[in-house]
Amino acid sequence: MVIILFFPLSFCAANLLADGWRFLSRLVPQKKIFTTLLILPLVAFYTWGAVETRSIINPQTVFTSRADISAIQWIKSNVPSDARFLINATYWQTSIYRGVDGGYWLLPLTGIFTVPPPVAYYWGDLENITVMIDLSKNVSELKTCDDAFWKDVETGMITYIYLKEGVGSLQATGLQPCDGLVPVYSGEGVTVIHVTQMGR
Repeated sequence: MVIILFFPLSFCAANLLADGWRFLSRLVPQKKIFTTLLILPLVAFYTWGAVETRSIINPQTVFTSRADISAIQWIKSNVPSDARFLINATYWQTSIYRGVDGGYWLLPLTGIFTVPPPVAYYWGDLENITVMIDLSKNVSELKTCDDAFWKDVETGMITYIYLKEGVGSLQATGLQPCDGLVPVYSGEGVTVIHVTQMGR
């Protein structure tokens, strides 16, 4: 809603400034002094805005690398389209959880479902949102193939796992001793694991 209202509010604000300019210019007879007093704060605001937005990208949202792109290309060519991926998750905002690496882009780039899915799931059906939030929260705390892990795999109907070295709580090393998990891809720190059977 804020994004939608940005343009009409900008026009309203501009109109308000123009009206204010005309009103105040009638009160101050010396036009040069008036213009100078108005321009100085505008220049100050412009400078402040330029400094604040010189690096506007949120570093927390830059979590995909060339290694992820290679892994996603491999997945698109070698993994069934009806697969369901478990990816590492982290808290984002309100009650939403999001992916932390290239796994986040699996659904939009390959059509393969992920848990958690991209944050747009929060706009869906309330019952499904609640289930996905609970599942994503659980996933964000996984470290190995314990009962909680297998419960999440079962609940999410997971068939594959996407992991990136050093990113997220669940790591490939934590799943090495687990039955029913077979690594099928490894490259530049990204590991894809096939869930061949429930290991509990």
